[in-house]
Amino acid sequence: MQKIEIADFKRGLNTNDAAHAIEPDQAAELLNVDVRRKGRVFTRNGKTSLHPGSALPGTRVNGATYFKNASLHICAVTTFIYKIVEGTATSVLGNLTSGAQVHFATWNAKLWIANGAETPSYFNGISTWANPATPPAEWTTVKPNYICEHENRLWTLTAASSQLHWCALDNAEDWTTADNAGSHQFAPNDGWGGVGIVSQKSGLVVFKNYSIYKVTGKTPVSFQFPNLYNDIGCCAPRSIVNIENKIFFLSRNKGEYIVYILDDSGTLTPISQDIAPTLAAITTNVAAAVSYKGKYILSFFTTGSTYKTVSYNYRTNSWEHGSGDACSCYYTVDDALYGGRPAIDGNTPSVYTVDTGTNDADTAITSYVKTRNYLLEGADYTKQLRYLIVWVKASGAWNMDINIYIDDKADTTTLKVPLGPRYTGETTKREVIPINVDTQGNMIAIKFGTSTINQPFELYRAELYYDIAQPEIR
Repeated sequence: MQKIEIADFKRGLNTNDAAHAIEPDQAAELLNVDVRRKGRVFTRNGKTSLHPGSALPGTRVNGATYFKNASLHICAVTTFIYKIVEGTATSVLGNLTSGAQVHFATWNAKLWIANGAETPSYFNGISTWANPATPPAEWTTVKPNYICEHENRLWTLTAASSQLHWCALDNAEDWTTADNAGSHQFAPNDGWGGVGIVSQKSGLVVFKNYSIYKVTGKTPVSFQFPNLYNDIGCCAPRSIVNIENKIFFLSRNKGEYIVYILDDSGTLTPISQDIAPTLAAITTNVAAAVSYKGKYILSFFTTGSTYKTVSYNYRTNSWEHGSGDACSCYYTVDDALYGGRPAIDGNTPSVYTVDTGTNDADTAITSYVKTRNYLLEGADYTKQLRYLIVWVKASGAWNMDINIYIDDKADTTTLKVPLGPRYTGETTKREVIPINVDTQGNMIAIKFGTSTINQPFELYRAELYYDIAQPEIR
């Protein structure tokens, strides 16, 4: 009796290579699970509504953030900005252009918004919203879409014209050139618009659809605007995230969606090769991302009017795949993750606390992991599986579903592993499962999972035991 160890998925999902060609510590399928540092697989946590006391209108949360100075959760839905206090959402600003993405920036105890349809305005958490005292003249006709803070100034970028504006030093009320405010337009005749701005230590990074620029220097007289790339840009504003001074973003190049990292020296590194077929399902440049617990989490819109999620663990350089947990915008508060969810899966738009509970707002979490294909064949002998041994923990009295795939076709029988109740302090359970299907001379894969609500599983390791048998006479 010999064995094959299935004890480690720390390199995550690989949908790009054939299932028999991926590495032993990768998975052919990895849905709604959290792969821990040692490769152990846990069902991910769920999400709960932040405002169960009130429903939001419309179809999508167009932006959300936390205004720390006023201790308020803020979200944009249809033509309104809402604050969420003690589980109830209340409108604090109306008359926005419906459906426009709203981008937020907190600076000098004020919350600023830009949406490409109205003049940027700010809120102090108490009184009404206000516009800056001396806005740029261009804002009367062309409104900025994106806004951020960098080097003690507030900066805006307009999508249509790629026009960048910056305010006076330490004074976002003043955007006049007399006080060293100013503007710069990036390649206005290239046919591509501005997509986003983000602060980095060496300068402000400016993204267009197919180019990347950086603003360097400390004062307007020393500002420079070098072009870093002319064939690569960003396709989704909310995919842009600064993680440890490295900029993660989603790009579309010649029809292919790719996630890149831009480091502070200007070097670009693609990181999504292992999940290229998964990203190929993207149907529109609507995506949102966030950094959370060592991961770059990216949600995107796919066929069938659904959102999906991929997560990149930048400690282990591995990917995971999610469904039912995607959001149209994200933000974090201390160690907690929040997301604005569009009206999908039959639900109204909501702001959720993400990574909490054991279900997705009362919807079951389907989670599973499927191994690579193992070739059970040889030159002189073939291998016949006899036993599968798993080390697992479970919550509640339930059965773990185990499917055996022979030559990529699922066996008609789903093995039900009775794990029984889990009690506090219970150690990992070891289960020995006989394999009663013919596997000689074939490729096999094992899929572990559950679709039972409130009963996630934890897979610690597994082993396949097989006999060396004489070849079958066909």
